Amino acid sequence: MGLIKEIHEGGLIGHFGVDKTLSFIKERFYWPHMRVGVQRYCSKCIACLQAKSKVMPHGLYTPLPIASTPWVDISMDFILGLLRT
Repeated sequence: MGLIKEIHEGGLIGHFGVDKTLSFIKERFYWPHMRVGVQRYCSKCIACLQAKSKVMPHGLYTPLPIASTPWVDISMDFILGLLRT
C-alpha cells in the first residue's frame, strides 16, 4: 500500500484517478492484481472522496478581480510533497 499511496498522493501527480495512478505504477512495477489494489486504495482516499463529492458539485472557478494598480493583489500556488533537492 505504501507504493500506491506515494504514487497516488505524492509529488506533482497527486490524486489522479485509478487509471492514471495505475499507469504510473505500471511504468516501473508489476504484481498480481495491481488494478484491484489501486481501485481499493483510490476508493478510500479521503481527499478524493471530498473533492469528487456528488453532494455538493463544484461550479466554475470565480475569476479574480483585475487589480487597479501593481502589487494590490499577489497570488501564489503551493505544491506540497516534493522531494528535497
